[in-house]
Amino acid sequence: MEERNVLRISDLNSVCGVIISVVNTCGVIVGTNGVVISPPSTVGGICVGCAPESVDKDKLYNQLLLAAISFIVMSVVLSFIGVFRIFG
Repeated sequence: MEERNVLRISDLNSVCGVIISVVNTCGVIVGTNGVVISPPSTVGGICVGCAPESVDKDKLYNQLLLAAISFIVMSVVLSFIGVFRIFG
């Protein structure tokens, strides 16, 4: 049987050391900030559900969803141009 060369996460950590951990941590922090404002998330659902009667909940839902999508797009662009490299 032919043995395949597979790169495992443990191998990557041993090669790159702490830098991989810092980059992964930054990715998790940035990602969770975008998820929090999304309407399907717990906080977004509470925000829409607890809005007073005077607030149009459909409009609020759409605005929160647009904000979450905008955050994701901005994060991708900032990551692509290397802004997050200052942390690692």
